[in-house]
Amino acid sequence: MIPFLPSARRLALGVLLVTAIVPLRAQAPRAITLNAPALEFAEPLSNVVAAIELKDGRLLILDDKDKALRLIDLAKGSMSDAARQGGGPLEFQPAGGFLAYLGDTTLFYDVQQRRYLVFDPKGKPLRTTGGSADQSPAAMLATFLPRFTDASGRIYGTGIGMRANAQGMPDPNRMFADTVAVERYDLKTGKRDTLVRMQNPASTVAPKMQMGEGKLKMQFTPPNYAPFDLWAALPDGRLVALRPGPYQLQIRALDGKWSKGPVLSYAPVAVNNDEKKAIRDSMRVQLDRQKKASEDAMRQAIARSGSTQTPPTLEFELVEPESWPSQKPAYTNLVVSPDGFVWVSLSRSTANKRETFDVLDGTGARRTQVTLPAGERVVAFGRGALYTVRTDDDELQYLRKYTVSIPARP
Repeated sequence: MIPFLPSARRLALGVLLVTAIVPLRAQAPRAITLNAPALEFAEPLSNVVAAIELKDGRLLILDDKDKALRLIDLAKGSMSDAARQGGGPLEFQPAGGFLAYLGDTTLFYDVQQRRYLVFDPKGKPLRTTGGSADQSPAAMLATFLPRFTDASGRIYGTGIGMRANAQGMPDPNRMFADTVAVERYDLKTGKRDTLVRMQNPASTVAPKMQMGEGKLKMQFTPPNYAPFDLWAALPDGRLVALRPGPYQLQIRALDGKWSKGPVLSYAPVAVNNDEKKAIRDSMRVQLDRQKKASEDAMRQAIARSGSTQTPPTLEFELVEPESWPSQKPAYTNLVVSPDGFVWVSLSRSTANKRETFDVLDGTGARRTQVTLPAGERVVAFGRGALYTVRTDDDELQYLRKYTVSIPARP
C-alpha cells in the first residue's frame, strides 16, 4: 500500500521529505509504460493526499483541500461522503492516511485526534479506537505515526522524531532527532515493540526555532538530495529498507536478521542549478501549506480548550544548505503493494515529468519497471492495479485506474 506519511510534517511543523554507487548493469527487466487508463473518474477533485482500494474495488479517498473523506466507485462513476468532519465518534479531521486492516476493514488514522476511524469492507464507518484526550506537548511528542500493516493486523510506524527540552517542549536548537525507532503495534492489545532504528528524514531539514513576544519563527534547510533511510513492512511481517550505499534492498527476516538483495543498476541524475531551484521552490510551497495548516490547528486546539489566548504568529524562513552532492541517489520513495511487491520510485531530473518505479520482489530482485504518464502521481495500489491522479491546467485533479500485471520471475 502507499505508506501513510501524516506525517511528522503536519504534527511537528516539519517537512518530511537519497551516494550513488553505479554498479554494472544487469539484465534489463521487461519495462511497462502506462499510457491509457482503464478508468478515469469524470468529476474533478481538489487535492487527493491518500486513497485505498476496498475489497469490492471501490476507493476511499482523502481530499485535504475539500476536507473530505469520500467513497468513489470508478466503474459506476459515483461518489459520496464516507464520513463527516468533526470530533464525534464517527467523524474525522482532514489530516491522515489509510491502512488495510483485519477482515477487509480499513483504518483511517486521524493525526489531529490521534485515533483510528474504522471502516467496514463496504466503506461504512463503524467506530473510532485508539484515541487520546491528552493534548500536552509531552503526549504529542510521544505520538506514534502508523505507516504500514501486515496480514496479521499489526501496525508498523515511528514516532515523530522530535527532541524535547527540560520543560518537555520541542528543543528549539535541535528539533529533530537523528534517528527514529521503527515500532510494531498491536491495536487490540496495545503492545508496542521496537524492531530497528532508522535515520530520521526530518533531521536533514534541520529546522531551528525561536519564540518570543507572541511570535514563533522557524528556519528550514531544504533537503540537499543527500541519501537517507527508507523502510516498509511486507504483508508477512518482514521489513525492507533502502539505505545509503549501493542501490540494493535490505530485508529484515522475522527473526531479526538482515540480508541484502542484488545490487541494482540505475541512471544517475546530476544535481545542477535547475535541481537545486526545484527543491527550493517545492519546499516553499510546502511551507506555505504547513503554515496555514499549523495556524488552523492552533486555533482549533485553543478553541477546544476554552482558552481566550491568541495563538502565536508563525514565520517560516528557508535557508541554503551548507553543501550539495554531485548526484541524486537512486531512489526517492519506497512503497509496498497489497500483493507484496516493493515499488521504488526512482530519482529523475526536473525536466523529466514521467515517474518510473522499479518493482522488486521480496528478495530484492527487480521484476520490472513501470513508468507513469507525464505529470501523474500514484495515490494507491490495488490488486493488479494502481491509481493515479492527473492535474489539469486549472489545478483540478482526476482519479485514474491502470491495470498492471507484474511478470513472473524468469
